[in-house]
Amino acid sequence: MMEDNTSLLATATRAELRYRLENALECGQVWPAFQPIVDLRSGSLAGFEILARWSDPEAGEISPVQFIPILDKHELVDALLEGLMRSACTAAAQWQGRFFLAFNVTPGQLLSDDLPERLSVLASQTSFPLTRTQLEITESSLISDSTAAFRTLDRLSKIGVAISLDDFGTGYSSLARLEAFPFRKLKIDAQFVRGLEYDNRKRRIVSAVVGLGQSLGITIVGEGVETDAEAAILRALGCPLGQGWLYGKGVPASEARKVCERLAERAAPVALLDTSPFQQLHQLEALYDQAPVGLCFLDLHYRHVRANDIFAAMHGVTGRELEGKTIYDVMQGETLRRVETVLNKALGPDPLPPQDYLIGKREYRVFAQKVNEIGGENIGFSVVAIDVTEQNRVLRTLKQSEEHFRHAVELNPDIAWATNAEGDLYYISPTFEDSPNDTMQCRIDRWLAKMHPDDRARVRSAWLQWIPTGKPWEVQFRIAWPDGTYRTVLSRARAHLDVEGTVLGWYGVISDRAPG
Repeated sequence: MMEDNTSLLATATRAELRYRLENALECGQVWPAFQPIVDLRSGSLAGFEILARWSDPEAGEISPVQFIPILDKHELVDALLEGLMRSACTAAAQWQGRFFLAFNVTPGQLLSDDLPERLSVLASQTSFPLTRTQLEITESSLISDSTAAFRTLDRLSKIGVAISLDDFGTGYSSLARLEAFPFRKLKIDAQFVRGLEYDNRKRRIVSAVVGLGQSLGITIVGEGVETDAEAAILRALGCPLGQGWLYGKGVPASEARKVCERLAERAAPVALLDTSPFQQLHQLEALYDQAPVGLCFLDLHYRHVRANDIFAAMHGVTGRELEGKTIYDVMQGETLRRVETVLNKALGPDPLPPQDYLIGKREYRVFAQKVNEIGGENIGFSVVAIDVTEQNRVLRTLKQSEEHFRHAVELNPDIAWATNAEGDLYYISPTFEDSPNDTMQCRIDRWLAKMHPDDRARVRSAWLQWIPTGKPWEVQFRIAWPDGTYRTVLSRARAHLDVEGTVLGWYGVISDRAPG
């Protein structure tokens, strides 16, 4: 049936075809299908592309691929565009949101001097803002008469209609035209989007188009998005908008309104961010130039693709001089063998711990991490080098100081002790009698056992009575000496107070008070 009906359209006269089209538009047989275009970051609705659909009661669905060329041949596409705009804008004017409506125009329509005026009239009749309408044209539209096309597009742009270049990358448009014409949006053709997760060539093409659009201030739309993986890659490459079956096919106005309400429940569209490779390149440039550590990127052949001067200084050269050289050009001996081994291991599934190297007279801590591009393919190594020479020197000095302090405490005849605010002993410094494996409680118990039995109750009672005063305290008592005798010692303490004078704890010292 559809083939017969299409054949009938093809053989109809212009008058017959106009009557059939006008009747189909009036009866709703030719109707606008709304396909959503979404913000890839927030998932919210950005707009709809309006697609022409013809549902003939006898022939069924007639493909636009079949009927639009016939209408174009008989110069009836203006009537089709006006019918679609009137129907779509009238319906969408009742919906909430700041979404746009995008309509397709043919090359011939761009040569019409009155196109801007007709669109203005239509917009005013439907109450849908003209500034929220867009026209999508193909690259081939600019070939026949670029001067006339530019004149029409320029006038459309001045009255607020945004111009979008559809199926970018499949036609013959030059970069000069892209820069000269008032394009506000580029649509990456679906053939470059499908299979993005499997084809790194497509990823590079999309990345280049996104960067081109961003550098010219043109919004990019990825067409033909069918999987979450494709959407994720587009988002990661900096593409702000997406369109395709993942978000929905073209649907009638009644269903499109539900789509509008559903997507409006999500976060508001994110303001367009420049996340293009072009912007990221400049960010990386600034990071390499200003970072206080050594930064380097090695490819899978161990060549220095990029290095800052701090990293290159390890090898006695500048960053520019190091770029292009392999690790075999600047290293040798045990250091080279270690680096090669580490890089090989970095390609494995587990992250590597930092490695310490002595290069010349300087000590470096180096972090090496494999780098995967968006599709998961290994493309090289990111290397960060930190000069830890001074840090290690300080740590060694500190360790020596700590050991010296520990030995001094152990050999000191004075014993330090500490309690909490309630007077409970929680620390006492070690003596030569203590084992390194002793717990703090063992040391405390050993000291309490040394105290003369007649002094324990007295000292404990005096201590607990003194605590509430918060004043300096001292007491004398006897302890057992290694030779079996008892010697008198002096214990003194001061309270540790906060800014409000509340006791936080006590610190004390036990000193030998033996005669002479």
